[in-house]
Amino acid sequence: MGILAHAGAKTLQGLTGIDAGDFSRIRNADFRRISVERLMMMINGLGSRVEVKIKVRRAETVAHEATA
Repeated sequence: MGILAHAGAKTLQGLTGIDAGDFSRIRNADFRRISVERLMMMINGLGSRVEVKIKVRRAETVAHEATA
């Protein structure tokens, strides 16, 4: 977890400008109120890079694999 494990939420807020409560929610694995965009802003604010890959599959392929 790197800096998230060692720095306080207020310190992380100072580094990124993002609310300390958001960092606390991530530490507690409570992602209900954190959008993907906000999460990426937090990660980028801490100097990390994020790569997202999306693979789209046809619905009938997924349904077939679930029954196989």
